[in-house]
Amino acid sequence: MFRHRTLTVGGTFWPIHKGHRALLDAAFNDGLEVFIGLTSDQMVRQRKSDEGIPGYGARKRNLLGYLEERGYEDRAHVFRIEDEFGFAADFPNLQAIAVSKETLRTAERINQRRKARSMKPLDIVKIDMVKADDDSPITSSRIRSGEIDKEGNVIKGR
Repeated sequence: MFRHRTLTVGGTFWPIHKGHRALLDAAFNDGLEVFIGLTSDQMVRQRKSDEGIPGYGARKRNLLGYLEERGYEDRAHVFRIEDEFGFAADFPNLQAIAVSKETLRTAERINQRRKARSMKPLDIVKIDMVKADDDSPITSSRIRSGEIDKEGNVIKGR
């Protein structure tokens, strides 16, 4: 049984790593329908470390492949987002948002905007950050820099 009928989660999702898988799995275990906000190319370019991140189309195909592999495709809805609020501040029927500690502040800002628009705030589903072998969080930037692999294994010689 799902706690929420509708839940949202957002990110760049490149590369999809152990932490992303934990976040997405938690979202699909909690929400019947999961609305995924995938960052636009413009959002990616605004980051400090956008090197090695492919365009939206490649990231979306990769994400859809993962969702299909897990059997989530019938309950997933992937949308392009152009800012940190995406559609989460605009869709009144959304009930929850899944976030890691790293993105908790964004969820709080989304709820502030929803309240200002007379919408019910989203329930915040907090997911623990998945740690690498070195006990630091697995992040896409650490993977792209060659520090760790997608499973959080420290790359020898670093």
